[in-house]
This record gives sequence, C-alpha cells and structure tokens, in this order.
Amino acid sequence: MGAILRMASATTNPHPDTIRPDTIRIVDCETLEDHSSTGERPMFDIEAFPTPVDDFFPAAIPMAPSEGEDSVAPETPSARAAAAKRAEAERKREERAKRKADGVPDPRAVDAAVIGAFVAACARRGHGRTIAQTKSLSGLAITLQDIVAGAMQELVEVKGIGQQQAKRAILVRLGLAR
Repeated sequence: MGAILRMASATTNPHPDTIRPDTIRIVDCETLEDHSSTGERPMFDIEAFPTPVDDFFPAAIPMAPSEGEDSVAPETPSARAAAAKRAEAERKREERAKRKADGVPDPRAVDAAVIGAFVAACARRGHGRTIAQTKSLSGLAITLQDIVAGAMQELVEVKGIGQQQAKRAILVRLGLAR
C-alpha cells in the first residue's frame, strides 16, 4: 500500500513554516483514506505516488517573438568574435590550398629554409668560433648567395618544390622581389 503525506491546513498549524507531527496526515494513495487516526503507518513506495514528478514542475512555455522582433537572440560580443575567428581560419585554409595548388611553398617553410641556410653558412665559415674568441660581430660576413643557395637546396631537394617557385618565394620573403 502506497502512501502520501498531506500537510494540515494553516488554520490547524499556527506556524506554517514549521512541520509538527500533529499536522502531518498519512493518506493511502489508492483509497485516499486517512490512516493517521488509526496509528497505522503504511510503507512509502515511490512508484505509488499519485502523479508523476513532472506534474509538479511547470513546463517550459515557448516564447514567440512579438511582431517586429527577430526570432533569433541577439549576438553576443564573444559569439561575434568566435564567428570572425572561424571565418579567418576558413579564409587561411582556402589561401593555403590555393597556394599549394599553384605550387607556391608555404611561407613558414620558406622562413625555415632561409634560417637553416643562414645557420649552415655561419657554421661553414666558423663564425661561432670567431664570435666566441673575439666577443664581437665585426668582420663577419655572409653572402646573400650562400643564404639563397642553401634555402633553394632545402626547398627543392628536401621539400620537392619546383626551382622557379622556390627561388621566387625566397626572394619575396627576403624582400628582394615582389
């Protein structure tokens, strides 16, 4: 037998914010008989509650936009920033795909090749040893030909980029061509 608790009305309980044992009534869910007076206390069975729990909570009321209003919520600044970031990322992906289709190397690969060529030229000429001994940069020289040749070797032989595209990309990246 399932049971529910029913509070007595405020007229019988002078303090409605407190629960006193004499204000609680035990009612049988099936017969709605009050068992408080008999002293019989039925077992509580959650499945025997008279209505589903959802009936105790209000349902969401859909709010239709009034005339003249958009049905879309206003865009927040963070949402605008996120949309701009996604658009920029998509633009960069398309730009990289176009460059790749045209055979133009990625600027990051060109930068890495130029830096690698510069480091290799410094090592071949012994500039590290010279700087350590003299504690000065005076008298050190690296030709532009050494840098372009080393970067070309990296891009053409290692990365597999065409010679004309590699040379053009290197000269543009060094600011020697447009």
